[in-house]
Amino acid sequence: MLAALLREPEADGIVHREVYDEVPPRVEYSLTARGVALDEAPAPLGAWGRADVPAGSAAARQVSEDDHVALVAGTA
Repeated sequence: MLAALLREPEADGIVHREVYDEVPPRVEYSLTARGVALDEAPAPLGAWGRADVPAGSAAARQVSEDDHVALVAGTA
């Protein structure tokens, strides 16, 4: 299912797919330079949105959780 979602970004040169000849099979995905540049494009919009979220609101908690996921995934 993840592989199906990543086929188009891979074909567009946004995601790199590395297949390892192991048992069980292992595949790793990473952003290409083009993918990193694309990831940077919405950053100003995200900063604007975070600045406008009322402190302590449910939306602020969700933004905080989303930011943490991006940092853990190494895409922030």
